[in-house]
Amino acid sequence: MVEFLQFTLSGVSFGMIYAAVALSLVLRSSNRSATTTSPPSQSSTDASPSLPGITSSAPAAGGPIIDSDFARTSCGRPDVQESGFTLIAAFETTAGTAAAWEDALSQGSVTSPLHELASDQKVAVCYLDGPWQPPQNVADVYRQQGVVPDRGIRFVPETGPMIDGPIAPHDSLPILRPAAPPPSPHS
Repeated sequence: MVEFLQFTLSGVSFGMIYAAVALSLVLRSSNRSATTTSPPSQSSTDASPSLPGITSSAPAAGGPIIDSDFARTSCGRPDVQESGFTLIAAFETTAGTAAAWEDALSQGSVTSPLHELASDQKVAVCYLDGPWQPPQNVADVYRQQGVVPDRGIRFVPETGPMIDGPIAPHDSLPILRPAAPPPSPHS
């Protein structure tokens, strides 16, 4: 019985964290991220849990995970990697793949703005740890949970402006390489 309760409580906590990530995605357009004077926290490279159509990435020894020169250059731009933030991972993908991945990450609570881009356009997915400032209602949820939203994702299209993604505690926003979702059984 005790093991069942522990499992149930851990599932509830995990669900609350994912709900907060989804809330962060929904509210991000109302309040873009800004830096604060809080010190950046240490990063985590926990690659679980997994989402449908997403593969985990192992941490790189001694530096960020970077899979291409395009991702390195895009994620290193000053408007993307602001002062006080640390690049943890940079992946190259397409807008179509990144949009489907972000939709899955939000668990249906939001549709990715990346759908507005040509699906084959190159996009860099940048994981940044640092002093994120999520929308106030999201910050309040995290504060009540006793966690700090210290990891964010930014999407950098080959052409056009950077797009802010989710902001969450690093434990609930593991480093995942966007991958094409599996085909639908009806296709």
